[in-house]
Amino acid sequence: MGAAVNVGEVYTHLVRDLHAGTYNTRGFYHALHNARLIEAVRHAAERGERQQIATHLLTTGSLA
Repeated sequence: MGAAVNVGEVYTHLVRDLHAGTYNTRGFYHALHNARLIEAVRHAAERGERQQIATHLLTTGSLA
């Protein structure tokens, strides 16, 4: 049920943005960053070593 709650929260924020004329809802790059973070944690647990992830996605909006 956690994923459904997360999607509901995103829709709530999106509706708020639409009504207020703002752009505060987090988007694709934030989701991509979170997915990479979860994957890095999984790899770290499996391998017992630190992992590095791209943190510039949230500020630059770049996949590179």
